[in-house]
Amino acid sequence: MNAFVINLKSRSDRWNRIKRRFADSDIKLTRINAVKSRSSGAHGCFLSFIKALKMAKKMGLPEVLILEDDCLPVAGWKSKWRRIHTWLQSNPDKYDLYSGGAHQIIGAHKVGGADGIKYYDPVWSVAAHWLYIPERSFDMLLEHYIKVSDFAAYNTLLGIDVHNNLFKTLISCPFIAYQDSGISNIKERHRDTKKLFVCAEANFCRQNRRKTKKLKS
Repeated sequence: MNAFVINLKSRSDRWNRIKRRFADSDIKLTRINAVKSRSSGAHGCFLSFIKALKMAKKMGLPEVLILEDDCLPVAGWKSKWRRIHTWLQSNPDKYDLYSGGAHQIIGAHKVGGADGIKYYDPVWSVAAHWLYIPERSFDMLLEHYIKVSDFAAYNTLLGIDVHNNLFKTLISCPFIAYQDSGISNIKERHRDTKKLFVCAEANFCRQNRRKTKKLKS
């Protein structure tokens, strides 16, 4: 599988780190030089995703992973990703894109599950460090992203990492990846993002276990 990694030229440390994380896997990483926006780092990230998705379409890829360079796959991710990928390929009607982890998850309802992994379609979630997109969604997503790209420079709610019910964006429990902690290119300060995602995953999975128990009782 092809994966495009959004990476600033000045952050070769992140590029080297993510290459080590995906070593000995069947995912082929290609570096995408991140776009710098005069507006903000978040807008530059948004434009970078558009750039990566355009490249995937131009290459005629059947699917693509778009990763931020601080993507941190969870322990045992290779086995988990095989199971997730198999389920996604078998259930194309359930999603437009898959997010490998999120926070600020609101209104998630279960759409399926298999092999110890459950899948949810939230009304709202935030994160863009691991996005899996099938070819059938390329044109639809590009049309929307390009249409709102100028406005996204002034309104972060239109950014790439904010997922709402304009599209069916699935997340799974457990997550497949967190974001590594460190100096954020967008916030320009240290952020403990790994803890943010670990806590979000724990809370989300715990809440849905409670819902399942209530439905069974």
